[in-house]
Formats: sequence, structure tokens, C-alpha cells
Amino acid sequence: MKIQWVVMIAVAAVLLFLFWVDTARPDHIPWMDKYGCCGEKNCLPASVSKKSEAGGVVVNGVPVKIHPDKVHPSETTYGWYCWKAYDRCAPPKGSATVPQALISEECALCAFYEGYAGNF
Repeated sequence: MKIQWVVMIAVAAVLLFLFWVDTARPDHIPWMDKYGCCGEKNCLPASVSKKSEAGGVVVNGVPVKIHPDKVHPSETTYGWYCWKAYDRCAPPKGSATVPQALISEECALCAFYEGYAGNF
């Protein structure tokens, strides 16, 4: 009887871990569709502030220039950073935060800035 409980607890722990890993990854958010700049699974929450009308933004403390048509206000309480779907611009599997290496003019696809910058 004790073995059954141990097995059930182990299975539950594995399922919870898999759920957590599945949710801690780049995401595609439906409200972004209308902006035409977000591909499948290439956006993560980030601290994003708009610095200029010419496309200057700061993402997680890193200044980057993005085409002005690809910088939009966020529809959530935090910002989002989306990157191009290139192999050299891919985050490690299961990333819950935007790796600094992806915050570049080469990788930037679009950014959604929030009213108040935070830390991600």
C-alpha cells in the first residue's frame, strides 16, 4: 500500500514539473496578432521602455533600435520582447526570461512597452 502512495506522489511530481516546464517558455499571445510582428513561440515578458519615436527602446536594461512600426504599447501590465525565428536568435529551451544575447538589432522582431519598467 505504501508503494502505491509513493508511486502516485512521484507521478504527480513529474506531472507538475512538466506543467511548469511547459509554461516557462516563449509564448504566442493572441492579442499580438493584430500587430503582425509575433511569430509562433518567440515572445517573452520583459522590462521594455520606449525611448524615442525612431524605434529606440530599452529591453531589460539593454538599449536596442527596432523599426518604429514594430514598437507598440503592451496590452498587459508588463512589456514583451519578440525575436526573429532564426537559429542564432533562439533562446535555450524552456527559457522563462529573455536571454541578453537575444536583445539586439539583429534578433529584434518587435517590442511592447509598458507604462512602468520592471525587472525580468
